[in-house]
Amino acid sequence: MYKHHPDPVSIMRMAKFMLPLLMTVMLSGCAALESSKLAYDAEEQRVQALFNQPYIDPLTTFLRTHEQDETRRADRERVAAEREQRCLAVAQRFAERDVTEQVLARYRAGYQYSCPRQVEAFAVRVARKSAVVTEPLPEPIQPVANPAWDTTANECYLLAGIHNHADAIRACEPPARAGNRRAQSALATSLAALQQYGDARHWWLRAAQQQDRDAQIRLAELALEGVAGVRDPALAWAWYEYAGARDRAAVLAGELSLSQRRSARKQVHQQLDLAP
Repeated sequence: MYKHHPDPVSIMRMAKFMLPLLMTVMLSGCAALESSKLAYDAEEQRVQALFNQPYIDPLTTFLRTHEQDETRRADRERVAAEREQRCLAVAQRFAERDVTEQVLARYRAGYQYSCPRQVEAFAVRVARKSAVVTEPLPEPIQPVANPAWDTTANECYLLAGIHNHADAIRACEPPARAGNRRAQSALATSLAALQQYGDARHWWLRAAQQQDRDAQIRLAELALEGVAGVRDPALAWAWYEYAGARDRAAVLAGELSLSQRRSARKQVHQQLDLAP
């Protein structure tokens, strides 16, 4: 069979036609890649600019602006983590200030937009302080009776009272392990001051099981602020309710369903080894 072979002239003509087309396609692809890289670099610069500036609200504005943009999920996670760190730093600063309505008003004015959880936790502390006159006072703790750790327990109270937390931990641990609920609570307070929240929660729970009302309230605050795990307003409500802190419980009750409150109450009873 006869096969037709293109002559050299036809091949040259085809090459002259195809070469510019191939060059155009290649250049278009390179331009698209370069454009994509420039766009990525520009977005990365915007994120870095957010991190380099000292304010929190621009981070929140970024998160709300790109809330539905799945292409920015990684950026949202980075910005959200940075905002959380800054809100925690703010919360630590306000933890050292007077627990008053005036300070709460400044806290809300400056940080309600970006740090509502931390502001809410401070509001509960203010409500707790203002409710002292209306709520029953805890029973006074009797002096330590066990001579084996009486001296150590008194040293524990003294060191914790003057905020010498490292030495207080060493002094409080023996009487705490022996069952002294006041030492358990003091030990937990010193551990929390050194940001050892998991251990602090353990000793506040031990004290709470001995009906230490202050320890029960501290457990509520840990649950509300989420510093020892995941934030849990329902569990915080249940601890406040059990401790008799009615005003503080009422602040949280409005955002919880009946099933959430029942479940949280059961959880508190289980931690206290009480019948449901």
